[in-house]
Formats: sequence, C-alpha cells, structure tokens
Amino acid sequence: MIQISRQLGHANMRITEGHYAHYHPDYMGQASDHSSRMLQNFLER
Repeated sequence: MIQISRQLGHANMRITEGHYAHYHPDYMGQASDHSSRMLQNFLER
C-alpha cells in the first residue's frame, strides 16, 4: 500500500487506503473480524 501511495503521489497512505482498500482481497474479511471484535467487547461490558 505504501508503494501505491507513493506512485500515486498521495500525501499519506491514509488517502490511498480510503480510496483503494476495498479492492484488497482480504478487506471484507478484515472488516467483518473487526466488527465482530467490537461487538464482543461491547457485549462484555
């Protein structure tokens, strides 16, 4: 992602992630895992 960010001339990698992260094959799985952890933490409180 850093290399892509540099090649596109973005000021930082967050700009690149915001526009292109959803194209990464693991994006949906990672988002689902994160959501599950957040929900579990919420339910444990």
